[in-house]
Formats: sequence, structure tokens, C-alpha cells
Amino acid sequence: MSEGGIPKLNVAARCAARAVMNASATIVRDRARPRLCHRNGREASAFILLEVMIALVILGVGVAALMRSFTISLEAARQAEIINTATLLAESFLDEIQVAPPAEEHVAGTFGENYPGYSFDLTTIVEEIDYRSIKRAREAKNFRELRRVHLDVYYEHPRRGRFRTVSVDSALSGITKFTEGAMQEYHLFDLY
Repeated sequence: MSEGGIPKLNVAARCAARAVMNASATIVRDRARPRLCHRNGREASAFILLEVMIALVILGVGVAALMRSFTISLEAARQAEIINTATLLAESFLDEIQVAPPAEEHVAGTFGENYPGYSFDLTTIVEEIDYRSIKRAREAKNFRELRRVHLDVYYEHPRRGRFRTVSVDSALSGITKFTEGAMQEYHLFDLY
């Protein structure tokens, strides 16, 4: 015998016995499982507090995972923007050197104020082409040489430093896709 003449029983039996002995005690039943409470309702409140704390922990973990995935997706979008811009700059620069190739074998520089953080490194190798089917040397001199070009475009990241975003290997012939009149009229390729 323990509390007030009620023999030692499990919690459910004690609450049921108290409910019979005392009209102010209640038994709260849930559809999932019955919840028992004492006169002052402490057991039920503590159990609800535990449920709320577990729910808050689960919610916190979910929100943290969601925020992390949001941060990762923003970084991936920024990386895609950097690579896209570098690719467009490389394509434009290759068009420019096809029209007006640099005199030096190695050229390095930036893309100007409009593209801060972007720089390039260009290596050009002129190759003489051996035309075996042409018998006369005079005819072979009328052909233009082939330029092998290696272009690296770099981006200076504020936290990660300088890294290569695009690397292009190409061969440029002396044939241009722009006429002399179009280049003068539209002021194309005024870099050199």
C-alpha cells in the first residue's frame, strides 16, 4: 500500500483507481493511445512538453537541411554564371584573334572594366603546313600558315582565389568570317 490506501499498481491502474475515488481526476483518451493524468495534470503536461520538444528538434533539423540546400544551390548558380561568362568571353576573344592575331607568342591580360575578375592567358604557335601535293614552292607560299591557339580564362574568386574556368585549344586559319568593310563600319575588334 502506498498513496492514500491505493495498492502499488502501474500508472494506468493508479489513475483509474483515483478517478473512481476522486471525482476531480480525469482520464484523457486519445485515439492513438490513452493518456493518463493525475489530479493536477502534471503527467500529461510533461508528456506533451516532451512531444513538443521532439517536434521542435525535428523541425530544426529539417529547416537546417533546407537552408543548407538553399545555400548550395545559390553557390551552384553563381558557379554556372561564372563559367557561362568565361565561355562567352573566350568565344569573343577567339573571334578577335582570328581577325587580328597578336604578334607575340604569349599574351596575358584582362577583359577590361566590364568584366572584373576575369583574365586570360593566350599561347599561339604558328605552324608551317607541308603541302605535299603542291610541286612548286611558289604556289605553296600563297597559302597562309595555321595558328594553334591555347586560351585559358581565369576568374579571381574573393574567397577561393584565382582558378581556371575555361580552357580552349583551337586552330585558326588565315580565313576570317568578317569582311574588312564590316570590321571598319561596326568598329569590330578594336583591341589591337
